[in-house]
Amino acid sequence: MLHRLKDSVSSFAETVAARATALARRVGPKRGIVALGVVAVAVGASVVVRYFKQRGAEPDIENPSGGARTKKQRRRARPHEDAAHLH
Repeated sequence: MLHRLKDSVSSFAETVAARATALARRVGPKRGIVALGVVAVAVGASVVVRYFKQRGAEPDIENPSGGARTKKQRRRARPHEDAAHLH
C-alpha cells in the first residue's frame, strides 16, 4: 500500500513539473520575472498594510492625538530594568 501511495505521489509530482515547465516555456523568462515581481509586491503590500493596521490599533496613552511622539516621550516610555542604577 505504501508503495502504491509513493507511486501516485511521484506521478502527480511529475505531472505538475511537466505542466510548470510547459507554462514557463510558453510565458518566457522576461514575463515570468515580471509576474514574479508583481506577486512579490502584492504579498509585501498586504504584509505592510497588516503591520500598520495592527500598529495603529494600539492606543497610545501618552499621545492620544496620534501624532509622532517626541524623543523625550519615547525615552520615557521605555521600560527600565535597572531603575536603581539610574538613580
